[in-house]
Amino acid sequence: MLKSCQVCGTEFEARRSRAMYCSGRCQKRAQRSGRQPATQPGHQAPVQQPVGSSNAIELERTLAELDQMGRVEKIDAAAVQALRSMAQALDSDPSQAALWRQYREALRELTADDSSNSVDEALAALYTEVRDAPPS
Repeated sequence: MLKSCQVCGTEFEARRSRAMYCSGRCQKRAQRSGRQPATQPGHQAPVQQPVGSSNAIELERTLAELDQMGRVEKIDAAAVQALRSMAQALDSDPSQAALWRQYREALRELTADDSSNSVDEALAALYTEVRDAPPS
């Protein structure tokens, strides 16, 4: 069966009815240019969020939840702004591994429940598990 390559336009003899490319090289070019997902034809491609929005949108949702719970205070303003800046930078260039680590750590610190009761409860549970008496 004679078909036309979707990348370079060359006619080629297709071995399969669903073939779209004349060579592996054209198939790879299509994948890299975003014209074709990395999956085989007929299979559903993974859904990707638009670049430039996923981290920033999710951060704003998290901040809104924290604000509703009364867990974001004025003292957190610098951390919030740093997180927003990191989210935007990661959306524009997700390959920055060191920035990813900083972003995750800053988000973890902001969302941590640091009430004194939870620390005391956690220590009591730990002592119960190891069957030791808490220090006096």
